[in-house]
Amino acid sequence: MQGIPERIKMCVSNPNLVREIVRRHFDDNGGPVVDACENDSRGFCRCDRCLALDVLEPGEERLDVDQRHLTDRYLHFVNAVQAEAKKRNPNVRTAFYAYSQYHFPPRREKVADGVIVFFITGQFASDEELTKQYQAWKDAGAKEVYLRPNHLCDDTGMPLGFEESMYEKFQLIRKTFPIAGTDY
Repeated sequence: MQGIPERIKMCVSNPNLVREIVRRHFDDNGGPVVDACENDSRGFCRCDRCLALDVLEPGEERLDVDQRHLTDRYLHFVNAVQAEAKKRNPNVRTAFYAYSQYHFPPRREKVADGVIVFFITGQFASDEELTKQYQAWKDAGAKEVYLRPNHLCDDTGMPLGFEESMYEKFQLIRKTFPIAGTDY
């Protein structure tokens, strides 16, 4: 986004970006998990290569890119980062946030082995909606998942009684996945 450098989006179709993320990861620390998480908000890449990675349903081609279903473009990118990183360490894993316009289950892409999916949910998502999403992500190959509820960021400030709702969201995801942990 213009004027906000920390919110600039990646051109996730660029293979040089994939190589650079992996190079920096191993040059900096070489830890067990590569960070391939995108900044949230708007301003997604509009280049022809990124747009070609999107899987749109009829009518969605008229939507601005910031309102589109972008999961397939980001999962394609994360899978590429994971494949590149495995060349340097076969046991490495890659973190991906299922968030913003890429929280929807993928329509084409499958989750590569070693990709960790962090679900970022808000308190206002229904249990039925979340259950369907979790199952669709599982069907797409998600295995290692974390839950990072956004309850504390839903315009409330303090968690005024949201702890019960947060607990219920953890119980809900456990019906689909053996979650590995959480992130706040």
